Amino acid sequence: MFTIKERNEILERIIKFLKTLDVKLIALVGSCGNDSADKFSDLDIDVVVDKLKIDQALESFKKFVQTMDLFEYFEMIYSEESKLIGAFLNNGLELDICFNSIDEFEKNRKIVARNKIKILLGDKRYEVVKKEKQPFNKNSLSHIGKTAWYNIKNAMFALKRNHLFRAVKEIEDLRNEAVYVYGDVVDIETQHFKSVDKFDENFKQQLAQSYPENLTYDKIKTALFKTLDLFYWVLEKSNADNESVKYKNIFSKLASDIKL
Repeated sequence: MFTIKERNEILERIIKFLKTLDVKLIALVGSCGNDSADKFSDLDIDVVVDKLKIDQALESFKKFVQTMDLFEYFEMIYSEESKLIGAFLNNGLELDICFNSIDEFEKNRKIVARNKIKILLGDKRYEVVKKEKQPFNKNSLSHIGKTAWYNIKNAMFALKRNHLFRAVKEIEDLRNEAVYVYGDVVDIETQHFKSVDKFDENFKQQLAQSYPENLTYDKIKTALFKTLDLFYWVLEKSNADNESVKYKNIFSKLASDIKL
């Protein structure tokens, strides 16, 4: 297991290498960037380069990361202007280094729930950027409804077939959707459930009740209906009372029709 001292030394080594590339900005993001890191925190770094040089920088860093005590590495392409190299080191430390164009970086600074980052190279005005609240619109609601319909219908049918693990999976997806939507309502980051513990006690109590105590038919059935209650509650908190009633009626009818 890595120590904080080792993590800091690895960070210094990475920054030193990145500065040899033609980069415009280096930002420490995530928990290490907003002063909430503990001894288990990983390293997340955003790097801004000319959009025509992203692939070149990516290839250079790929060779560099191979010189580390590497267990495995992976690549993720978000777009042509945002590409990430992730690395798992043998000491347990994870590195996530994302290469972005300036346009992509600025866009993410406005919409991603990061209140603070540390600029290690470049314009420090980016360290604190007011997050743009994304409106909860009808298109989002339509997507949620379609997702909920799929998850709830399949969870109910899986229970009737006694396919308990399939039911648990569908309930979990619905529960996650409720968490993500409520995160938008209260403006708290939900990616990887990082800040769900900061949600209000009312929500957390309902969320806790939606988990099954064990994998039996009755317990999973109870978890499904508790998760449904959570989903309806989130819709109401999203000022979508009519939608909540609509979904509640149709899913109640479905449960009745299949005698669940």
